[in-house]
Amino acid sequence: MTELKEHQYFRMHASPVFWGIKAASLRHAAEVLWPECERELDKVVNRDRTNPELSGGSFIWTFDIYGALLGYSIECLLKGKIIGDDQTLVSNGSLAKKLQTHDLKKLACMAKVVLSHDERVFCEQVQQMMKTEFRYPIPKSHDKQIEGYEGGGKWPEVFEGLYNRIHPLLNVLVQSHGKTVRVTWG
Repeated sequence: MTELKEHQYFRMHASPVFWGIKAASLRHAAEVLWPECERELDKVVNRDRTNPELSGGSFIWTFDIYGALLGYSIECLLKGKIIGDDQTLVSNGSLAKKLQTHDLKKLACMAKVVLSHDERVFCEQVQQMMKTEFRYPIPKSHDKQIEGYEGGGKWPEVFEGLYNRIHPLLNVLVQSHGKTVRVTWG
C-alpha cells in the first residue's frame, strides 16, 4: 500500500538530517548576529554614558536573541539525535510529549550526550533566554525571571564544541522498510 504524501513529508522532515539542517540554519543566524552582540557588550562593559543609545532608553539589545538562537540550534541537534535513536517519537508531524520541552539538559540526557560543566552552564543560560527574553520584554510568569548568571559558559567556544560533537551524529536521512540513507556533512 502506498504511503500518503503528507505522511511521507512528515516522516522525511522528522528525520535527523532535517533537524541538523535546522540547527545549522539557527547557528548561521546566530553567527550573523554575533558581531553586533560584541559591539553591544562593549558599550555596556565600557559604560560609555555619553553614548545616546545607553542614556536615552533606545538601546537595542540582541544578546538574548543570539543566546536563544544558539540554544534552539542545540535543541534541534539533541532532538534530532533522540529521534534518530527512536523514530517513533514523531508521528504524523507531531513530537511525542517527552520531546516537547526546551530543557536542554534533559534533552542531552535523553540523547545520551554527556555535558561538561561549561556546557551545563551554557545550556542553563541560553535555555533561560529561549524561555523568557527572546520573545517578550517580560516572561509569561514570574517563576521564569533571570536573576543572574553563573560564571562560565564561554558561549561561542562552548557552543562550537557541543555543536561539532553532536551534528555529525545526525547523518541519517530516512530509515524505512529496512533501508537507510546516510548523508555526509560537508
